[in-house]
Amino acid sequence: MSLVLDNLKKLKKNTSGGSVPPNMVNLAPKRRGSGRPNIILILLLVVSVVCAGVIFFLDSGSTSYKVTQPSKKPTPAAPVKSAQAEKPAPAKPQPTSNAASSVTEAQIQAKIDDAVKKALNKAEQNFAEQIISAREANVQRAGNVDKLPEPFDSKKRVVTQQAKELEKTSPESISDNLQNNMNNIRANRYGAEPVAEKQSDSAKSEEPKKMRQPISAEQKAIFDKKIAYNTLTTTGERAFKSGDYDRAADSYEKALKIKKSEAALSNLIKAKIAKGDIQSVNPLLLKHKVLANEKIVSTAALDLENAGFGDKGLALIAQYIGVFETDGRLYYVAGQINERAGRYVRAEAAYMRAVEHFPTDAYYLFAYARMLDVNKKLPEAVIVYKKVSTLDTSDELKTTSAERAFMIEDFLQKIKEPAGVIMNGAESSVSE
Repeated sequence: MSLVLDNLKKLKKNTSGGSVPPNMVNLAPKRRGSGRPNIILILLLVVSVVCAGVIFFLDSGSTSYKVTQPSKKPTPAAPVKSAQAEKPAPAKPQPTSNAASSVTEAQIQAKIDDAVKKALNKAEQNFAEQIISAREANVQRAGNVDKLPEPFDSKKRVVTQQAKELEKTSPESISDNLQNNMNNIRANRYGAEPVAEKQSDSAKSEEPKKMRQPISAEQKAIFDKKIAYNTLTTTGERAFKSGDYDRAADSYEKALKIKKSEAALSNLIKAKIAKGDIQSVNPLLLKHKVLANEKIVSTAALDLENAGFGDKGLALIAQYIGVFETDGRLYYVAGQINERAGRYVRAEAAYMRAVEHFPTDAYYLFAYARMLDVNKKLPEAVIVYKKVSTLDTSDELKTTSAERAFMIEDFLQKIKEPAGVIMNGAESSVSE
């Protein structure tokens, strides 16, 4: 500090002019004597310091220091830490609020409400415009409809006219017109009367059709009886399928009173057997002798077998053997019942009697051949199997019979059984 003061003193002394040589400036500090410091120099130093401070801080004082709120960044999910390594998180610094730059939640909600309101108003305006345009279009259409002629008249005239034109140009109409013209030419040339023109099919169809005559009381009664019969039979079928056998039997009895039919009698017997009334089967057959036949009796016997009364079915068949014109079906059903019961000898005998009544029935012959096969009468079975394969029946039945006959013959040949005499005798009995 003393060095600065000495230099300032020298500068003050030489203010009148001229520069001080460098060698004359004593940069070494002098010892401060006991004299009093120069007050003017001190004041000058203070003023210079003050001026320098004013100049330095002049620009910096005019700057506006505003702290903006830092933007929030998404914080990544913190990894899961164990309980031992968990440390208390440091307190987050509170962001400084600034009314000039921050946007409050209320302002955001107000902007959203304003945008929604504008969108709704625009949609309502568009809908109103569509309604108005549709109303105007309907009004225009209504005006156009009022200007049209009477309903369907114009269309009817156009359709009729087009139909006539099509009729004239159709091949049948052209042929008819040509024939009519030729007839008229011949009549004019030879002086004969003109032939009447031939009408086309379409012209004939335009002739008024005859009204249907109302049905008479007798025809109405017949029609009502048919409806009642069909209704009762349908009711009986539904009741039987649902297990209501009493209602089914009652419906079939009423239907049988209206119309004497084999179907109604057979269904009535089935319903009686289903509800356990097997004693009424034969009385029903005797009551309706006109309707009873070989088919109804054999069906009743099968119904008895299905209900668990196979012996009753065989007994019913035995009662009607020789009653009808043929007994082939009765014997065939008897063979089926015996076969299912395991009585193969009786089944063979029944099938043989059925074949005697119907020697060309492929199914009767195949059943008889099977029983011969089961009862170890192999040569006789081969003969019957071969006969079935030559009949006019289903391919499956013919193929099965031929294959079985071949297998039996091959077996007989391998065991070297002298079957020639037996086969010849069986062939003669079957051919008879």
